[in-house]
Amino acid sequence: MEKILVVKISALGDILHSLPVLKALKESQPNLFIGWLVARAYKEILEGNPYIDRIFLFERERWRGLKNCLFRQQEIWRLLKEIRAEGFDTCLDLQGLFRSGFFTLLSGASHRLGFAHAREFSTLAYNNKVSVPHSIIHAVDRNSYLVEKLIQKPVARDFPIFLSEQDKQKASSWLQGNPCIVMVPGTRWPSKRWPAKHFARLMDGLFMDYNATIALVGAKGDSGLGEQILGNTKFPEKVVNLIGKTSIKELCAVMAKADLVISNDSGPMHIAAAMGSKILALFGPTDTQKTSPYGENHIVLQHLCGCNPCRNRVCKKNPTCMEQLSPEEVRKNIAF
Repeated sequence: MEKILVVKISALGDILHSLPVLKALKESQPNLFIGWLVARAYKEILEGNPYIDRIFLFERERWRGLKNCLFRQQEIWRLLKEIRAEGFDTCLDLQGLFRSGFFTLLSGASHRLGFAHAREFSTLAYNNKVSVPHSIIHAVDRNSYLVEKLIQKPVARDFPIFLSEQDKQKASSWLQGNPCIVMVPGTRWPSKRWPAKHFARLMDGLFMDYNATIALVGAKGDSGLGEQILGNTKFPEKVVNLIGKTSIKELCAVMAKADLVISNDSGPMHIAAAMGSKILALFGPTDTQKTSPYGENHIVLQHLCGCNPCRNRVCKKNPTCMEQLSPEEVRKNIAF
């Protein structure tokens, strides 16, 4: 039996962008054994997937930084021992960073495949480097191109995420009414956040225009943003605040039920795209060609101020490009 290890450790959006390769790999060889190395925080998005035979957990938080890596090196070697014991023939590095290259090199696989443009010296781990044409820009298409070179077959742009009936029922209990709008105020980068006061003003307009059901979603760390929005809207009692209250699969179910998702450039935005939701994406410092929501029927708004996409995690300009994207401009682009 042929065995392949996919290395895509983080983050949520990047993992979602890699999902289409699973079905293509499995269909290329029905008896193929597929393993996936992923950070513990994102394992849920892969669980229950019939295309994955085994999940290996990368303890990202425990091993963060050189000091922790040295202190907990026995844990790292234990994971490597488990990976090598599986006897993988091929290791596919879709991450292209030092840590993914490290595990790729020491995976025990004789065939190690990765991007020729990968960063942080990870290319030293590969004995097969694939150069992706510059005309292929989006991460989904770049990942698919890499696998197409491996299996010599096209990769369908499907996103296999499997939800339980319980997940779907919870989403239905939270989102009642029509239309249902989901807002995502949080991001990992401060520079990518649309201001909370802008979300609140937009929310007020949508309540008046459509009498919509509006839900806020995000991680527990976004709870402060949620409180700011609730403190600025005229109708806080109408808001369904789900920030920090959903699992990843429950969040997928919520996105699938939404009539519209209004989101910063974030992991939940990519979940919405994977679930086939209609998205109004709010971009600032990042590249809309590379990381916009994948698929059709999405609207991407970005206030062009001469310096974006700068990819700066923190912006020192005042006002920022995200602040200059007004609620009125966003509201004009909403229709049901």
